[in-house]
Amino acid sequence: MSDYPNKSHDEFFKASFGQLEIARDYLEQLLPKEVYQSLDLSRLERVNGSWVTPEFIALFTTFRLHPHQCTGAFR
Repeated sequence: MSDYPNKSHDEFFKASFGQLEIARDYLEQLLPKEVYQSLDLSRLERVNGSWVTPEFIALFTTFRLHPHQCTGAFR
């Protein structure tokens, strides 16, 4: 079975979310209002990262927000 559909999705996601303004707009629409308002998305960083969990699951990231950039109960 081809991995083409997954690859297309991944490429679209990376291209879209690699643009911080698109990522911020998406998070504003997706997250509950109280969560969104607790984040300082002006400090959202674009990163190209990957790592493997202790269970040997590969994870990838396009952007990151550090815990010190959150306020209130979501910190």
